[in-house]
Amino acid sequence: MASASCEFTVYYFSDSPPPRHHLHDSPRPCHHLHATPLPPQQGNSQGNSQLLRNMGISTVISLLNHLREDNRQLKEEVGRLAQEVRAMRREMGRQETPQTSPLFPLPLSTMEEFKAAEALLKPNGTQRQLMVSTLALCGGTEAGAILRRMLRTLLSNGLASQFNWAGKGEKTAFKHTNVHDVLFARLCTCTQQ
Repeated sequence: MASASCEFTVYYFSDSPPPRHHLHDSPRPCHHLHATPLPPQQGNSQGNSQLLRNMGISTVISLLNHLREDNRQLKEEVGRLAQEVRAMRREMGRQETPQTSPLFPLPLSTMEEFKAAEALLKPNGTQRQLMVSTLALCGGTEAGAILRRMLRTLLSNGLASQFNWAGKGEKTAFKHTNVHDVLFARLCTCTQQ
C-alpha cells in the first residue's frame, strides 16, 4: 500500500490587522494550513519528507517571529502603564497632603500653637488617633519621604527651626514631645504595611 504525500500551503494575512482571539481578546496572527494530497511517487519519499521538514521549520520560525513581535508590543504597553501608575502615585501624594486637621490648623506656626497641639495629643487619647489618621493622608513609599511629608504638614519652617532632636543650645527637644510620638506611631504603621 502506497502512502499519500501532502503539500502544505501557509497563508499569512499581513495586509490587514490580525484578528482578535475570542477567549483572551488579544491579537493573534492568522495562520491557515491547507493540505492537498499529492499522488504517490516512487523513489521521491526522502525529498518529500525533507521538504515537509523545511516547511515545518520555516513555519515555526515565522510563528516565533510573530511571538517576538507580540512580546515587544506587550513590553512597550507594560512600560507605558508603569509610567502612568508612577505619575498617578506622584499626583495622589500631592493631592492627599492634608491642609487642615479636625483638631487644629496645619501647619503649626507658633510655639503657642505647638503647645496647644501637645495638650490635645496626650497618649491613648482619641484626638491622638485622629491625628495619626490625618497624617495617613500624607502618603509616600519610603520611611524618609513619609516623615518629611508629615513634618512639612505639621510644622512651618519657622517653627521647625526652633527644635532639634535632643534640645541642645537654645532649641527645644523634639524627641520627648507628643507630636513626635504621633509621627512615630504613623511611621510605624506605614513601614509595617
